[in-house]
Amino acid sequence: MDRETVGFLLHLGRIEDAVKFYLSKGQTINAIDLFLHDEKDKRASMTRAKHMIFQNLWRLTSLGIPVIEYEEVKRLLNRSYRVELDENEQEEVIFFHCQTTRLILIPRYTR
Repeated sequence: MDRETVGFLLHLGRIEDAVKFYLSKGQTINAIDLFLHDEKDKRASMTRAKHMIFQNLWRLTSLGIPVIEYEEVKRLLNRSYRVELDENEQEEVIFFHCQTTRLILIPRYTR
């Protein structure tokens, strides 16, 4: 039923409504995927996808708390490689990747 509803909304050109529908169902990854596949306004859609990816990564990976929803974080990280990232955003992705692989980042001290 969800796919039919989203398909109908997309057929009508109502991507925002389709995204809202997925989000109302807790299907964040599907909502992000809609933006990643949007060809009509690619730049704006990529920006929205990137924002949603980072917003959810921060929500799911609190500092000092083990990642509980590992698969969801992994899916978000996989999608982060499909959007254009500046240097700071690339570092954020590396940070989140380290969080999920349980690597410990040791700060570099200078004297």
